[in-house]
Amino acid sequence: MAKRDYKFFVEFSTSKIRGCLVDLLDDKKPVLRFYHVPTTGIKLGSIVDFDAVFESFLKLMEVVENDGFLKVDRCSLVVSSASTVSRSSDCKLSLNGLTASNEHAKRLKEDSHHGISTDRDELVELVEQEWRVDGDVFDSFPLGKTGHTLSLSAFCYFVDKTVLKPFVEVCNQAGLAVTDLSSSQVGLRRLISRLSGQSSNMVILDLGHLSTSGILCVGQKENSTFTVRAGSQHVTRDIAAALHCSLSEAESLKIRQGLQILGREPKLLGGTVSSSEETSSQPQSHTQVYPWAAPRVSEIFSLCLKHFAIYAKALDGGVMLVGGGSQLIDICSFLSAKFGGVKVARFKPNRENLESALGVSIAMPDEISLSGFEGILEQSWNYSQKATRPQNAFGITAPKMLRPLLTWFIDLSK
Repeated sequence: MAKRDYKFFVEFSTSKIRGCLVDLLDDKKPVLRFYHVPTTGIKLGSIVDFDAVFESFLKLMEVVENDGFLKVDRCSLVVSSASTVSRSSDCKLSLNGLTASNEHAKRLKEDSHHGISTDRDELVELVEQEWRVDGDVFDSFPLGKTGHTLSLSAFCYFVDKTVLKPFVEVCNQAGLAVTDLSSSQVGLRRLISRLSGQSSNMVILDLGHLSTSGILCVGQKENSTFTVRAGSQHVTRDIAAALHCSLSEAESLKIRQGLQILGREPKLLGGTVSSSEETSSQPQSHTQVYPWAAPRVSEIFSLCLKHFAIYAKALDGGVMLVGGGSQLIDICSFLSAKFGGVKVARFKPNRENLESALGVSIAMPDEISLSGFEGILEQSWNYSQKATRPQNAFGITAPKMLRPLLTWFIDLSK
């Protein structure tokens, strides 16, 4: 297979493994190629069935390599929100009248995350929020500034090493070295800021399969993150239990009806960010699911609201919904009405808008929705702008012949 400059990003979620291949072509726009495969064996951000996840990952790599016509031997692991915790840090060091240098920046960033981490924590990403030299404030490192005290306010994302290790092993046993880590939540927040404009205060809610994660941004900076153990699958289960039907039938009803009340025409609205949802063209069942879906959606949002209630009336940017659960018909208007008029909108990335705004080409099958790819997309784009070669950081790559051998054993056991 051809050798060329690339980087492969991979993210493991509860129901899918997502991949993005950044193809760096000479004198041309970077091409972002998106892929996903369904998986089982992951719950609440941790691997509970290694073999199931590994088999799915091998299928993903087969699709990626056949489509990209290259041998992938390294990847960057985008850690999902369900696997991470976040902490704020405020650290300082004495300059003693000297000018701020890159060595000072390196020391201060190391002190920032070491001071708030434990032996079990692996740093995923450090977000620089504010630099200060004495009384002067800077958004980026004040290289060359002279003063007495250099300070850094940072927001750090960590993952438990025991949670991280199985994901790295999946990649290594498939023949890929994990070169670095990045946060899905950081990528998500940056992408929304880039495309829709960052308001001073806003909440981003990722309505996932079994959990819902949130980012509270205050003054255009991360203030806190949170995760509640309830997601769109719980809505499906409630519908199935109430109507005595299968989960697949309940999921179909949920998708077709969402939170609309039958007999009322749902609104249609296009665009990158919308405050109402598109309806399905499929015929609706006469069975009403609203009474069973609405209480669970309300409960999920109530649990999330506890984490940002103090700022609820000051959210000039409102609440932005992403993830599979955000696709429910009428969810935005339902939540806004239910919780005192809080502005709720759905972030709906559009391929053409993204290509124009980011200056890249996006290649993906038509049947794949960009919903769920927001975090991995931003991290991939950010790399494509830097176009630097990655350094191996997480162990030895498995031998090149190991992946075909493992695939053969899996096929043999079926």
